[in-house]
Amino acid sequence: MSRNVNSPSGSVISGKTQVIGTFDVQTQNVTNFATLRTLTAQFALSGKGAKEFNLEDFTLSYRYCIPPGISYGYGYRGGSCGTIKMPVTSAERKSNLYTVTSRQALPVYPVQSSGVLTMSAKPVYTGQEKSESGKSWLRVSVKGEGSGDKCNKIYYGYNNRYGYTKCIAEKARVTSAKGNWLTMTRPYGY
Repeated sequence: MSRNVNSPSGSVISGKTQVIGTFDVQTQNVTNFATLRTLTAQFALSGKGAKEFNLEDFTLSYRYCIPPGISYGYGYRGGSCGTIKMPVTSAERKSNLYTVTSRQALPVYPVQSSGVLTMSAKPVYTGQEKSESGKSWLRVSVKGEGSGDKCNKIYYGYNNRYGYTKCIAEKARVTSAKGNWLTMTRPYGY
């Protein structure tokens, strides 16, 4: 994974759900259809006012496109795109770091023309007192290991639809990718 050229930069607004980071997804060392079952993202807060900010309403989505002339799984034909919304299964804050996990199965294709992972959240200022500094920063990153199934044999089943057999569990390494540091502005009056 790597930061997408359209990943947001600049400032984010407290109290509004917005895109925090976008990442390009490319497969490596994948020769057969696979499924990534777990993905973890981290949202880091920094600055003097970071303790007074929380993040809510995390959303993750994955958009991928398969080039024409290729068929994968259950008769899915290439030449089109799909979007998968990834429900958040856990969101935990320790100090100024949120760790967000999704266990939504994501298809991993040996050949895909594009793949973009989008992460959104709602920054919320919770401070009650005025602070010396009006600035805090937010940055999202994706790293760690995932787990997935790699399937080695295609079969034809009901109505000539494709399927997969001889699937084995494998660890998937998600290379570290970081978004831009975003300035978090305080609401008026703080």
